[in-house]
Amino acid sequence: MEEKYKNFLKFDWKNSEEYKEYFSKNVYISPPITGDKILKARKKFYKLKVDPDFDINYVYEEPNKKKNIKKKSITEHFFYAIECVLWCIYFMNLLTPKYILNVAIVVISLRFLRINFWNFFQTNPIKLILEEEHFHLLLYSLYLKLDKINYFNLFPFTCTSVYSIGEYLVDYLRIFKFIKTYFQKIIDHKEKVFQARGFSYIIIGLLLIPRIIVQWTPFYNGFIYSVFLIYLFYYDKYVRISFQKINNKLFKKN
Repeated sequence: MEEKYKNFLKFDWKNSEEYKEYFSKNVYISPPITGDKILKARKKFYKLKVDPDFDINYVYEEPNKKKNIKKKSITEHFFYAIECVLWCIYFMNLLTPKYILNVAIVVISLRFLRINFWNFFQTNPIKLILEEEHFHLLLYSLYLKLDKINYFNLFPFTCTSVYSIGEYLVDYLRIFKFIKTYFQKIIDHKEKVFQARGFSYIIIGLLLIPRIIVQWTPFYNGFIYSVFLIYLFYYDKYVRISFQKINNKLFKKN
């Protein structure tokens, strides 16, 4: 299959009129248009039109890829372990929602700094930070400080905790292989986990409307959250895709 994949990579995509026609008529890629989405479309075309035996699920790994993986330092392992413990405390709901939020803020802050510390020294750090998912969660946690906290509006943190715990277990767990296998499936479905988080941001916003009408929530809370959702629409691809899916459902073209 490796040889077939190499032939797939050598295919002349730029000059193939058949591929261009197939792409224009049969392929719709929701924004943002990424390389992964285009690759998926090309694999489907290649199997359909060029090689019926081509496996579209085959993942080609370059021979030197594993050699170039940077090992984590002792400091990284240390913070990794702290994050895992805090996420487990959060996930097991051992505290009230108010204190659970504080735990989430601490672990998100640690993770944000660990992942993005060097981004502060980039040529355009502001753009990198604005697009960072953990920065979005920190902003959301600031909003929750103004609102009534319950387990439902903590759902964005829950999605992140499930995925993060899965990362730790897949990397470090050496026993209880069935647990590792279960979380590996979650890691493999990263897009779906984060899509659920993006959708939850919108649902939480919609549920604010009746609460404002019956005066359970101040109007300014709704305004602040509306501004936050607009920000997410531009900087969080999962929220943007969720909005588009809702729009397609409500205004389905005949």
